[in-house]
Amino acid sequence: MNSKLLKGLFLTLVGVLVPILTTTPIAWAVAGVTLAGTALTYLGKNAIKPLQSTSLQGTFDLVNTLSAVMVGVGTAITSGVATLVVNGAVDWTMLLHTVGGVVGTYVMSTMFEGKSVTPAS
Repeated sequence: MNSKLLKGLFLTLVGVLVPILTTTPIAWAVAGVTLAGTALTYLGKNAIKPLQSTSLQGTFDLVNTLSAVMVGVGTAITSGVATLVVNGAVDWTMLLHTVGGVVGTYVMSTMFEGKSVTPAS
């Protein structure tokens, strides 16, 4: 794995953890399943060559948009199922915060991580 992939994965997982850790009591089982599901979604998305981000720094293109949606949906499914199994019901507020956190973190890290443009001489 390259450093850009690991950095993106780390930032995406931080985006999942922040909303989970700000809720009390912390549902550790839900957190673990959500983190695992998000990591698998992120790594699976990056295993598909056309879905790997190649945009310039500061830009956000269709591939990035599809990637953010895929990671968000993957997080929503795993978090929703985890809360349903553990708590017997889906905590919609927590689900929206978690998905918003992961998509926001993904978008911000992708926009500022792209290939830098070398100024023309």
